[in-house]
Amino acid sequence: MRQAGISEVSVGGALLKTDEVLELGDEIIIEMTTPGGSVPISIAGKVAYRCEGEGSGIKFLYRDGGGSRRIREVIRRIKMYG
Repeated sequence: MRQAGISEVSVGGALLKTDEVLELGDEIIIEMTTPGGSVPISIAGKVAYRCEGEGSGIKFLYRDGGGSRRIREVIRRIKMYG
């Protein structure tokens, strides 16, 4: 497990800020704890693009019906506590 930050997030994906170079097409699992949350939420993603000095653009992969619901909850909590 590696630590990283997220600077942007939407239902479709996120900008993952990391010093590690991720290859286009790599599939990853992002575990994030939402503001006010105590248990990390796991979301599968695929590296869609890279921004030099900014990080990697991740497209979320929803493998079940609850995936988009989970990310909507993350966004709701960020707006509520942000």
